[in-house]
Amino acid sequence: MIKKIIFDLDNTIIMWNDTYYKSLNKTFEHLSIDYNENAITKIKEAVDNYEKEYNTFDKTDMKNMFEEYSKIKLPNNFIDTWIYYLKECYPKKIDRNLVDTLEYLSSKYELVVLTNWFTESQVGRLKNCGLLKYFKEVIGTDNILNKPNKEAYLKAIYPNNIKDCVMVGDSIDTDIKGAINLGMNAILCDYKNKYNGNLKNIKKIEELKNIL
Repeated sequence: MIKKIIFDLDNTIIMWNDTYYKSLNKTFEHLSIDYNENAITKIKEAVDNYEKEYNTFDKTDMKNMFEEYSKIKLPNNFIDTWIYYLKECYPKKIDRNLVDTLEYLSSKYELVVLTNWFTESQVGRLKNCGLLKYFKEVIGTDNILNKPNKEAYLKAIYPNNIKDCVMVGDSIDTDIKGAINLGMNAILCDYKNKYNGNLKNIKKIEELKNIL
């Protein structure tokens, strides 16, 4: 019997918009650091590649990687400042179907977020867009190994049994395979209708109300 639903965040609950990278520009300007758009492009590449090099999200590691890619010396508070601006990175109009789905599911199950990112940033985004109240916990990977390492899922399911939990996410490699390999149920969010395999999947978030 399902007791807990574990959600990924980006592109599952909150769709990532590339305009959110303007938060990097705001960070440079807030800290009065000279930069150009090429530096922003390089830092975006560093973000994309970070999980290939590191198993947890660490501010010092990320700052060092940003410096390596951008060739700009950054202050120690650069990542903290960026996290501050990332909290504003959410759609200003939240889909009513998403709200209705979370209201329904949270009345039946315990909902948590398991995200490969800094916890403070993701909590802030959910709070600012009014969705935090539906989740008992937000688990970032600044203190545990990233998905798809089993440590992340074991942290999220605690104290439940694996069979009593289901993972919902948009990434086959990061969210779904890791859960399945652990013996957990998993549902792929195929919002762009690109998947044609055998994994259980949904095309719209509201479909969860019919299968859970």
